[in-house]
Amino acid sequence: MRTRKFFTLAALSVLLAIACHILALRYAGRSLQLFTRALQHPAEAERLHVERASVSHHTYVALWSGVALAAVSIVFIILSYRVEESAPRSIPIVLLLFYGLLQFVAV
Repeated sequence: MRTRKFFTLAALSVLLAIACHILALRYAGRSLQLFTRALQHPAEAERLHVERASVSHHTYVALWSGVALAAVSIVFIILSYRVEESAPRSIPIVLLLFYGLLQFVAV
């Protein structure tokens, strides 16, 4: 039985990419919450603006980390194909398609 290390790494990296995207959505929601709170309470606007800038930075870090992990997953899928691993490559490909669909959710 051959090892399926590239398949495993591809599946793991695409799952981490999906998790990063969901984390980015969470941070984006928090940023929007801080924005609306700043509109409702002008006295706290400066403090909330600083906090919102930090949360927005975390949003972009999580989003771009997910994109990088998805690209790494594509590389591992190609490597898995090249070394002819006996693993179903359709699993990480379907997960990548799901990740692609997540990109249409507003962040």
